[in-house]
Amino acid sequence: MEIVIRLCGTPDELARFDLRAWLAIQTPDAVQSPPVPDLPQQVEDYLAQAPSTDRTREHVHTFLAHMLADPRTQYDFGRSQGTQRGEPPYVQLRHTGKQRVGAYARVRPRGYINFRLPPSEADGYAHARAAELSTTENPYGVNLTLNSGDAVDDALELAAKARLRAARQ
Repeated sequence: MEIVIRLCGTPDELARFDLRAWLAIQTPDAVQSPPVPDLPQQVEDYLAQAPSTDRTREHVHTFLAHMLADPRTQYDFGRSQGTQRGEPPYVQLRHTGKQRVGAYARVRPRGYINFRLPPSEADGYAHARAAELSTTENPYGVNLTLNSGDAVDDALELAAKARLRAARQ
């Protein structure tokens, strides 16, 4: 994309013109990034003690903060058989309300997310991939790694799809 701004006027008029102020007025609020909401303290504490890079922790924080700011989402900590010392290996995101299915997303502190979506839903997303499901009983068919801002954007879209599916089931 190319934006060209052509200013015409006398040297005196051009000297008085404040381009930065004009651009700020012309820029809609929707274009500016919204602030990242705070996470519940329990989630902050969990992420702080989990091993990951600062950049990964920032991407995980951004994703979880945006998801948990939505009142239709609640969280819990999930456990699996491979858990060491009883620590929860992931944050589960669930649709608020009657629970007919499990979590629609499982977020690990190292930035890995499993979405409760069919593998075909990964199509068209640069950062998502279809899971190699070993059994048909595993409903988490889309995986994503939060390794960039673009990956966070893909994750937010996939999470919205997964939440909608969970709400309908």
